[in-house]
Amino acid sequence: MPSWRNRLLARLREAEAENRFLREENRRLREENELFREENELFRDGARRSRRRENNLLWLLERARAWIAAFLLAFWETHDNIAEMADDGELLLGDLDRE
Repeated sequence: MPSWRNRLLARLREAEAENRFLREENRRLREENELFREENELFRDGARRSRRRENNLLWLLERARAWIAAFLLAFWETHDNIAEMADDGELLLGDLDRE
């Protein structure tokens, strides 16, 4: 067999081996890419849930703040009304015991 043919066959074997290696590397990278995609999707879902949970907590905090403000307003108005009635002499201490 001529030497050029041997060199050509050797080069063909090298190219086939490199092709197998590159195909395997390509498959491995595709699998890794898929894992990253899944991980990214899980992270996005977690971030969405976290934002939703944070929004729910902020909403609850706003509602609690509104209820507290309404309670304090009603308390102070009642307190002021009782104080005014006491100042005007319309309220006797015995009246408070009956209520």
